[in-house]
Amino acid sequence: MLRQCEFYPVDQSICYQAHLNMDEPDYDDAIVAECAKAAGADFILSSDAAAFQKSVVRKMSPEECVEFLSGTQQNGVSTSIK
Repeated sequence: MLRQCEFYPVDQSICYQAHLNMDEPDYDDAIVAECAKAAGADFILSSDAAAFQKSVVRKMSPEECVEFLSGTQQNGVSTSIK
């Protein structure tokens, strides 16, 4: 799974944008949403039902992620997940 992931640095500009765009239930989620947007992520993996409802980056549950990765592997299709 980690081969499919990238990590994005949290800097002052990410924190500032998270503060300005507080569409999330808490500040930590706002930071994750801003990092995902800045990194051009394909999705945010989260089991928090309340979080990322207004994020421009799609939220995917752990179950959806397993299904997505299993389906990709079964079809032999390579995918690039940021």
